[in-house]
Amino acid sequence: MLTSALSRRHSRFDRYQYAVLIAVMLISSCATKDPKPLANNTLVFETSGQIINRGSPLKITVVQLSSKSQFMAEEYFTLQSDVDKALDDQLLGKDELFISPDEDKKIMTLDPAADARYLGIFAEYKQMEDKAWRLLLPVPPAKASSVWRSLWSSADPDMFWTIQVTPSGFQRPSVQDGHGEQSTRAERQGRRS
Repeated sequence: MLTSALSRRHSRFDRYQYAVLIAVMLISSCATKDPKPLANNTLVFETSGQIINRGSPLKITVVQLSSKSQFMAEEYFTLQSDVDKALDDQLLGKDELFISPDEDKKIMTLDPAADARYLGIFAEYKQMEDKAWRLLLPVPPAKASSVWRSLWSSADPDMFWTIQVTPSGFQRPSVQDGHGEQSTRAERQGRRS
């Protein structure tokens, strides 16, 4: 009888320990850490059939940044000559593309670094006077997901930035997520005189 009572108490204690252990595991898996950027960001550069850069190819550089301060503070010629040195410890990645005079659209897909908070974009126009040559876009953080969402639903939608490239420079971009929601949150430096 004493053994039977002890084994019942012992079995209740084990069940209690297992229940607490499972609850702790579920709660810790739901806890959010630092949000990471979305898996992909797609940049769509559109010229809308306009002749840009006086008929020459236009070089566009896209940099992934941990902070925006150095990118916004640097002059055009400093970025153009050596972007790696100019942005030093804030630079997390760099991609380049060329838009030829006969192209209406160019698409770039990026997989941002985990620490990337901004995409810095600058264009190398032949004539820099009165051009909006620099653009800064925030990298949207991934949404925190619960255990259920991570098990049964797909990943967060990608972001599609549409950037108009005109003879006078970049126009204010729009962003569209995978659900069709659109916004125009972006920071843009004024024209260079």
